[in-house]
Amino acid sequence: MKHRRLVRSVFLGLLFLCVIAWGWSYPYREHLAYNGVHSQDWVIELGGGAVFLGRHWGYMDPPGWDYYHIGKDPHAGDLRGAGFSLLGFQFFTSPAPPALAGMGSFVIVPFWFLTTLLALALILVWRKTRKAKPGRCPKCGYDLRGQKPGDHCPECGTLWPFQP
Repeated sequence: MKHRRLVRSVFLGLLFLCVIAWGWSYPYREHLAYNGVHSQDWVIELGGGAVFLGRHWGYMDPPGWDYYHIGKDPHAGDLRGAGFSLLGFQFFTSPAPPALAGMGSFVIVPFWFLTTLLALALILVWRKTRKAKPGRCPKCGYDLRGQKPGDHCPECGTLWPFQP
């Protein structure tokens, strides 16, 4: 019982955070990067209603983590470069778009897609973790009140050992 509530709560919380980040990403930009050796950075950036994942190089920052809250940015909705683009999904390689300096490869995933995936996952988790009603098959929900203990469910074939 507690496990069901925990799993549902986690997915509901992730969906809530995704919707908040989606709204936040339009006027603002958030930048999280890991600066590796040989001036190669791994980047996650929120902005323009999308998540930007990528790797760029050409910087001489010291190795470690960097976080920038860019705030109200004139380029927040303009983080697009030359490359493949479809329904808000984008892939582009160097040179980077005007809002990002240096060279690199980036994948842009729109928040509408992430929110839809989390909502579908929440629906599936909710259906899988719901408790079967008394007198019903725990697998398919078929009404088993007329069956004897030890019979199989006529709908799905599951062995039904309990009395309704």
